Amino acid sequence: MVGSSRFRFLISTQQGGTMSIEVRCTECGEEFTLKDSAAGKTLSCKVCGAKLPVPALDELDDSFDDDELSGELVSKKKTGKSAKRRVEAASRTFLPAVFLYIIAGLSVVNHGAGLVMAAMGYNLNPFVDDNAMNGNPAQKEMAKIGGMVGGVIGLTFDGLVLFGAYCMQTVRNYGMAMTGAIVACIPFCGPCLVLGIPFGIWSLVVLNNAEVKSAFA
Repeated sequence: MVGSSRFRFLISTQQGGTMSIEVRCTECGEEFTLKDSAAGKTLSCKVCGAKLPVPALDELDDSFDDDELSGELVSKKKTGKSAKRRVEAASRTFLPAVFLYIIAGLSVVNHGAGLVMAAMGYNLNPFVDDNAMNGNPAQKEMAKIGGMVGGVIGLTFDGLVLFGAYCMQTVRNYGMAMTGAIVACIPFCGPCLVLGIPFGIWSLVVLNNAEVKSAFA
């Protein structure tokens, strides 16, 4: 048997005299069997993707050191199943997360530009007459402050949606993923006013799927 911090290899003889290499990944606990032709090549774990060169046949023994691995594999088996659930959940959350990235990114550009324009003294309030405001310095200053505060609040909501999309994509922090999806559904608070609502609803439907939800845990 040849071992490493990631894999355990052994060679076994099947009926008919054919040889196979049994592999146990100690990174995630996955077990699988390779043909003897894989000896000397580089192996990729099917679950966690860890890579390690497979030793040559003459370097492999015919048994696992079960005493050495028995305690470790109990937890690794559970980790392997959890990794599979996360991969499956990520395949479902990927697309809604991407659309949240896009819509929130556009909103960041919009709110950022508005913040800069407000700081430069441009009137962004369509309900306030420019001529009347120019004749009233105090009103102009209040409009400037209001535009800047609105830009900061908008960027904050955009940031929540972006971080929620990241949590969805990586299947981490279920609470923040839900927060981002909910903010996207709130009119005039979500990205691009109301354009984020359909993507927020889509995200909520995916996140409330029982299998997806359990993968976060």
